[in-house]
Amino acid sequence: MNLFARNFVCILDCKMNEKYAYHIISEDFVGNIIYPLSELKNIHPEIANKAAEKYIGREQIVENIVYNPDVHINFDWGTDIVRWNDVSFFTLHNPKRVFETFKELNIPIKKKWRVAKIPIQNFSKRTIVWKHTDNFTNVLPSTDCQSINDFFELTDLNVIPQKAKDYYLEAYKLGKQPLLYAYIPHLLTPDSVSFDEVDIFEIDLG
Repeated sequence: MNLFARNFVCILDCKMNEKYAYHIISEDFVGNIIYPLSELKNIHPEIANKAAEKYIGREQIVENIVYNPDVHINFDWGTDIVRWNDVSFFTLHNPKRVFETFKELNIPIKKKWRVAKIPIQNFSKRTIVWKHTDNFTNVLPSTDCQSINDFFELTDLNVIPQKAKDYYLEAYKLGKQPLLYAYIPHLLTPDSVSFDEVDIFEIDLG
């Protein structure tokens, strides 16, 4: 194989091995750093209060424990307990696929979105995948957590889990607006994440 061919194959391999997480950018977003809600309250309290509105009717969720060093021995975030409010959430599925699923199921959804596409290497070592095979109360089951590398090796990100589709339809039939990422794997980190100089794209569902 000549030098050009080797370089070409290398470029293809590198592109195929790139991994990303996604975060929807709200209309009132300020700056270029995504903070956990508990930290955001100290920096932009007005924005944090608005973000907290999505928990109306399910306020108890913010006290759920995401990391307890005595329970989650399969990953190490230090010695402190970390609650739902103390982490930032990202999806590993391209949001466009989620939105398209809503359209396929004839569920109304907002037409235009802005999304940050963040390389996995931008995240700290204190990052884990919550597979979200089910909801949980009180403490996140360690059996529903997975390392990033294992997740990418074992998961087809082009496929929206059937459990998510079933939930979308059930919630809509009950007159509720389905949560976008229910039963969709999440990337969780207790650290702030910068999306400076990352790809920000728009999705227009027409």
